[in-house]
Amino acid sequence: MKPTSFVFVQPHLKFGGAESQTVAIVNGLVGRGHSCTVVLHSRQGELLTRLDPRVNVVSLGFESHVAVLLGAVRIRKVLERLPASVVVTRLWSSVMVVGLAASRVLKHDYYFYEDLDPRDHARFIRLGRLKQSIVRRIYRRSADQLVANTVHVSEAMRDAYGLAASPRVIECGVESASLRARAAESPKVRVPFRDGALRVVTVGSLIERKGLRELRASLDALDRLVDWVVVGEGPLQAWLAARDDDGGRVKTTVVDGTLNPFPYVSQADVMVHGALSESLGVVILESVALGTPVVANAANGPREISRSLPDAPIQLFDVNDPESLRRALNAIAASPGAPVDLGVYELDATLGKWEALGRAHD
Repeated sequence: MKPTSFVFVQPHLKFGGAESQTVAIVNGLVGRGHSCTVVLHSRQGELLTRLDPRVNVVSLGFESHVAVLLGAVRIRKVLERLPASVVVTRLWSSVMVVGLAASRVLKHDYYFYEDLDPRDHARFIRLGRLKQSIVRRIYRRSADQLVANTVHVSEAMRDAYGLAASPRVIECGVESASLRARAAESPKVRVPFRDGALRVVTVGSLIERKGLRELRASLDALDRLVDWVVVGEGPLQAWLAARDDDGGRVKTTVVDGTLNPFPYVSQADVMVHGALSESLGVVILESVALGTPVVANAANGPREISRSLPDAPIQLFDVNDPESLRRALNAIAASPGAPVDLGVYELDATLGKWEALGRAHD
């Protein structure tokens, strides 16, 4: 197969699901003989250390999400000096930047990758409605260059942006074997679990959209010993840490964002994912690959994963309903987890779809 030049554009490589996916994909593609460049608004993020050394990293040197014109000028210069490539842009701030520059540099094939639900994401981010109005115009003139991470996101894009057809789908990919190796490593911080306590882990950004307040209230309402390990970083970190001293039966331990949350996932009785809005939930796939049962709020992404992997130990619940959580935990306890083949969500399958785009580019 003829090697392809890929360029992935996004704001940063801080700890997060979208960022981890970019690292996994570019590492996998260079491992298959392709060349990859990652263009960031600013060169920051712990995940930079996990990039294969063969991956070229370019920083545009700005951080503000509203500095779109500055970003467009700078990325135009970058795109002009790069060889003809498949350029993949994810996250709205980067979509706006590349969308302005793409018409001036025509040697590349541009694809815009949506990994969020456009029907409600705007209300969770700063200047969300303004950003979405700009993104809508870019998407409507680039309808054949759109990619979604799930079927429901593809359908939501069609409806929200008034597209004639649903965009193609390229699923997120998880490399099960490497996850299991990383899960066997020593954890960043050792967590002392109490005898008889239910071991619960939650992984992700510590922001309101992840449903952490609602999840904590539902865990409290279980009226049982729960050791809750929360792995991530964000503005709710201090609030979560303070809950460890409130004298209740739920003991909360916050582990700062780590490049390797998988020892905590593998040690847990269950991974609980309470995100209020979730287009997929990569950590759900990662937990399934490790054999850790999952209880997830019934947002669109978890529902699609559950349908796609009917044999996986996944139970859905309503994060605002403690009884729903109790029923889901009881159902999980009755059928303990074991590693499940991820099918279309395995990294090899995902890389094959990106390579198909590369062949179309050639």
